[in-house]
Amino acid sequence: MTRDEARAHYNYLMTLCIRREEAFGPLAFAFIKEQDLDQLGLTPEEQFNLYMATSAAFAPEPKRYNHKFECLQKAHQVLSRTGFSEPGLVRHILQEIQKTSAEI
Repeated sequence: MTRDEARAHYNYLMTLCIRREEAFGPLAFAFIKEQDLDQLGLTPEEQFNLYMATSAAFAPEPKRYNHKFECLQKAHQVLSRTGFSEPGLVRHILQEIQKTSAEI
């Protein structure tokens, strides 16, 4: 996938997210799993948005908790490279990670 294709796919996914389409979660998770987002040229902010939106899209079902946990961890890892990094947001993500970990 080229950088332009990756950017177009990212924009498509985020449009699905905004529209709250059911297809967003599975498509976004597949994109995350199959692609190296750094190599594709997505900015850390874009990566963070995609990870957080994907984690929020999972249904509250025990079989989905591992996927949500993985997305939250990746969002936490990329957060320090963004302009979003602030103590309140870091604390919120860590709380969500702990909550999801307990649910697993």
